[in-house]
Amino acid sequence: MSHSRKLYGLVQAVACVGALALPGVASAANFTFTAVLNSGQEIQDPKPASNSLGTALLTLSTKTKLLCYSISYTDLLGTETAAHFHAPASAGQNADILFFISPPPNGPSPLDSPKTGCVGPLTDKQMSNLQKGLFYLNVHSETFPAGEIRGQVLLSIAKTRGAVAK
Repeated sequence: MSHSRKLYGLVQAVACVGALALPGVASAANFTFTAVLNSGQEIQDPKPASNSLGTALLTLSTKTKLLCYSISYTDLLGTETAAHFHAPASAGQNADILFFISPPPNGPSPLDSPKTGCVGPLTDKQMSNLQKGLFYLNVHSETFPAGEIRGQVLLSIAKTRGAVAK
C-alpha cells in the first residue's frame, strides 16, 4: 500500500476517533490544530530512516487551558519508548519537553498507536506559542531514542464566539 493511501487511512481513522474522543471541538472557546508526523521532520544527524507516518488532531480549550489530542501512526521501526510535546520551536528547531504524552505515569496515554488524552493546563504564554505554530510532538523508539517521527502542530480551524478567528 502506498504511503499516501496509508496516510489517508490514518487521517480518516484519527478523524473518527477524534470526533468521539474530543467532545466540544466546535464550541466557541476551542481552537483546532493538526500535525503530520514523519521521520523527515526529526532534527538529528543522521535522520531516522523510518517509513512510519502519523497524524494528530488536537483541540485547545481556552476555558480549561487543556490541550487534547488524538494521535495515530503506522508501525515504527522500533518499539515506542515515549511521546512528548516540545515548545517553543519552529519547524527545523529543537526545544525542551513541555508535556509527556506517554508512557504513564509521566503522560496520560499508554505506549503505542492510537492514543488520546489531554495535557495541561497551559499557561497564557504556552497557548500563544501553540497558536503561533511553536509546538511539535514526536514519538521516540528503541531504534531511534532521540525520536523516530515528528510533526509540527499547526492551527487549522479557530472559532471564537461563533466567528472564525484569524
